[in-house]
Amino acid sequence: MQIHVFCIATCLLTQLSPGPSQPLSVAEVLDRWDAGSRLIESYDLTTKLVMDNYIVKENGVDRLKKPGESYPDLEFHAHIFKDGPKRFGKFSPDGDGHFASELLYDGVMLTSAEKPQNQYNLQQGHGPFGSIEYEDYETIYRTVYGTADRVAMSKERQSRLLPREGNLYVVDVPTTTTGNFATSAWRVWLDPTRNFMPRRWSQWLIMAGERVRNLDCELDLAEVVPGVWAAVAARKSVYNKNKQSAVFGKIMGVDTMTVDMSKSRFNVPIAADVFSMKIPNGATVVDRTRNIVYTQGASDPDAYLSNLAAEGKKAVANLPSGGRLSESTLIVPDRPSFWTSGRILAACVIVAIVCSGAIIARRMWGRHA
Repeated sequence: MQIHVFCIATCLLTQLSPGPSQPLSVAEVLDRWDAGSRLIESYDLTTKLVMDNYIVKENGVDRLKKPGESYPDLEFHAHIFKDGPKRFGKFSPDGDGHFASELLYDGVMLTSAEKPQNQYNLQQGHGPFGSIEYEDYETIYRTVYGTADRVAMSKERQSRLLPREGNLYVVDVPTTTTGNFATSAWRVWLDPTRNFMPRRWSQWLIMAGERVRNLDCELDLAEVVPGVWAAVAARKSVYNKNKQSAVFGKIMGVDTMTVDMSKSRFNVPIAADVFSMKIPNGATVVDRTRNIVYTQGASDPDAYLSNLAAEGKKAVANLPSGGRLSESTLIVPDRPSFWTSGRILAACVIVAIVCSGAIIARRMWGRHA
């Protein structure tokens, strides 16, 4: 695998590294970023995300932390696998090695499992991998959120090259009128000596017609296998975007993601069974593709679920995407067996009628005889 990747990287590097007198167009720079990021074919990563909050509330008013003031950091630990479009991640809010939730994305369908609640959610898309708690590693160098591809959107918009900063190419990407993240703009600093991978990026939002800073991200790159550069650490500065806040425009906090290189591998074979998730009997399943909620383990589940979907029972359309079930949500029980108490009673009545009729008929026959 590594020899194969090295050969690909060598061929790409001949294209990624322009001569000193050959200015690149913005399209060529973006193509090289695209090619460099795609050299990361697969990974088995252990990551740690630490969230340090800079803003606290005092008497209901936001303020920055005072010098010497400290509060516990929030930590999220993850073990994430990738192979092509497939992702599988196990997540925990502490470092004890026990994972409280799992996410599986097979390229089309996302399955999320919350172990303490014994609940599974099925839906189209890849969004939750881009949330804060379930940070997808690829988000820091290629995607904006989930499956929203920063490189692809940069190519689709009227991006332009700004003056280079040192040896870094600076690409400015404006907002647009339609599509994903239409009101988001970003700027990315790409390193031609490291396969045009990002060293920094910033993002702005258009809010009430005004451009507001959202995020700054700095990345540490390392040659993880020969010819392949990848981020091994990222620091995101998150800005306060509430104009009513006393600290509007200030950094709210810094999220630091680090890759534990002693427990991580890049471009290695990943077993196919890693990307399978068996839902145990008795688990609650929120199926957003068929708009139903049920308990795993029902008899003839395919026919059962198809009937429920056709009848429109137990709709979950109004549930927030990715949210937990409310206490008022009704769960479809396992499908009862054919011989329910009601059916047994009805059968007994029918048998009694038939027997009574037979006795009466026999007596009448005897009289005639």
